[in-house]
Amino acid sequence: MRKFRKALLIYNELAGQKNAASNLGEYTTLLTQSVEELLVRKTSKKGDAKELSFEYSSIVDIIFVLGGDGTLHEVINGIGDIVNRPIIAPLPGGTCNDMTRSLNIPQEIHRACEALSTGKVIHVDGVRMNNQYFINFLGVGLIVEASKNRSSTEKSLLGSISYYVSALKSIGNSETFSYSMTLDHEKRTGDAVMILVTNGHYIGTNNIPIQESSLNDGIGEVYVIKKTDFATLMEVIKIVASKKNHLNYNPNVLTCYKASHIEIETEKPMPLDMDGEVSSSTPANIQFLQDHFQFLVPS
Repeated sequence: MRKFRKALLIYNELAGQKNAASNLGEYTTLLTQSVEELLVRKTSKKGDAKELSFEYSSIVDIIFVLGGDGTLHEVINGIGDIVNRPIIAPLPGGTCNDMTRSLNIPQEIHRACEALSTGKVIHVDGVRMNNQYFINFLGVGLIVEASKNRSSTEKSLLGSISYYVSALKSIGNSETFSYSMTLDHEKRTGDAVMILVTNGHYIGTNNIPIQESSLNDGIGEVYVIKKTDFATLMEVIKIVASKKNHLNYNPNVLTCYKASHIEIETEKPMPLDMDGEVSSSTPANIQFLQDHFQFLVPS
């Protein structure tokens, strides 16, 4: 079992699993089996996880992240530009915990702590978008409206199904937009209701099985959804739910690509959703950075 000298645990008590903070003592006891010294810091507002991860990055070997995908998003942005980056160990404390699913980390926090206490370190690609990073996905169009439509009450009561509820709400507000996209020097243009660029394997707890993908090949998957209405959305959801391979989707609805360097331009600036956080806008210059981050995962 690998032993870490010093670790930081960042926990967000406002993330999806509200009882996580009340069981914090239990979790820290499990984590200290593999850590000589554990520092614990709580976030109180947006941006705290980014600041804390940067502040402690030079004195800890590993950062445990107890929160959702948004908390993890802040941490990777806190340490993304640092040369000697600490290892990241995400714990499933949010609503969907998509990245922990991609890393095969158990979705019950107690079991996740046990699994990581005897875990191994792997490399995972990072993705730089302009001057920011994302680790799971970037989206423009319908997915942004879906993110905006997810109220905190829905997230708390409905959990991961709130993504579907918000997507259905967003159909009436969605508009087709014109885009220009460069994929490793190959230019594409067209109209779409949504473009997704993915590194991870899950969005809203749902596996994205349309293209085979890896977390450390330096290549991202790009999905362009060309039109939307209730029937079209149900077809896309059916593709995801069926876990069929890439030969079974309708090219009139969905087009798929792979690339390491992706540029997306729209006629006017459009907001971008990165890992569930709407914090930037097009144009987007996206570069996949192979093996940029180290993650602790179950052995």
